[in-house]
Amino acid sequence: SDEGIGAIGTGLHRVPLAKLEDVFVSLDQRRVTVTEVIRVMGPFPNVKNVLYGAASVSPAKLSVSYDKVVDGTGSVITSSQARDAAFRVAGLSSRLMVLAAATASGDEWLVFEREAEFAASLEKLRVLP
Repeated sequence: SDEGIGAIGTGLHRVPLAKLEDVFVSLDQRRVTVTEVIRVMGPFPNVKNVLYGAASVSPAKLSVSYDKVVDGTGSVITSSQARDAAFRVAGLSSRLMVLAAATASGDEWLVFEREAEFAASLEKLRVLP
């Protein structure tokens, strides 16, 4: 849902004439990288935003603390996107991660599937890896 995916991404897909195309989550050694691709209607290229931060993973919870965002223009944004977020881990396997984002209207489910060819997926979405 919009509220759930906005919790893990920038939320910039909510601006007029924008549509979220895909979100990729990478976890590695207490760090998280979230890459989101947003399509802007009209004669505009797709936009790739990348969020970086610290991550803590337990069997029941994923906590992230974003400290840096690189937007589609290459600008580094720190203050407006610096925030913490926590998600309940509802399911985890070698191919799938299911998170529950607590929202005002209840849990919003976020399902992430392992992407073996990350760079190729970004190219399909017409953004540079």
